[in-house]
Amino acid sequence: MRKHLNHCKGICSNAGLNVLRVEHRRKHVGIVCEEGTVIMPSTPGDRRWHRNARSFARKMAGGL
Repeated sequence: MRKHLNHCKGICSNAGLNVLRVEHRRKHVGIVCEEGTVIMPSTPGDRRWHRNARSFARKMAGGL
């Protein structure tokens, strides 16, 4: 789980977001940033989750 959380934080920080904290929710992980919250799955079921999360984080950072 620690590896997954570090990967999620890395996706956000590489996109240019300022990560504040991680919130554990039932089936999702909320990465709280200064710009907003990025929701990611806590148990990824497919191989596309990191591409979708990276895309959403870039859009939130303003770097389309």
